[in-house]
Amino acid sequence: MNTRSTIIIERMRKSVAVRGFTLMETIIAITVLAVGIVAMVSYFPISIDAARRSLDLTRAAFVAQNRMELIKAAAYANITNADGYATGGFVPDADYPAYEYAVTVQQPGGDPNLRDITVAVRWQYKLHTLQEQFQTSIPKYNPG
Repeated sequence: MNTRSTIIIERMRKSVAVRGFTLMETIIAITVLAVGIVAMVSYFPISIDAARRSLDLTRAAFVAQNRMELIKAAAYANITNADGYATGGFVPDADYPAYEYAVTVQQPGGDPNLRDITVAVRWQYKLHTLQEQFQTSIPKYNPG
């Protein structure tokens, strides 16, 4: 025989010796794959919940920041609990009606040149009311 036909016969013998996967191996592989997919899919609701809470907290911070900027823009003498910016109770935000805020203004230690501003923001999440507080201090720039 020539060498070309010998090579072809050798290849045919090797291909006959190589077999495919058995049914049992295929079932085991599919089972392992299915368990892995189910484990990954079970984390989707947790990540969606975390993303929603993060969005809610970001919006709450935005509401508080807007309130604080309005208060900072006011004349220093007008920053009190009695002015139009500070309220005694929660008020719905104009931009985000699902969020309510309450502002308190204090003079720490009776210092007339400093105001502590606290903005509490609350909102509904599922069946719970969540609330966060944001604080800043505003000094009087020209005391005297």
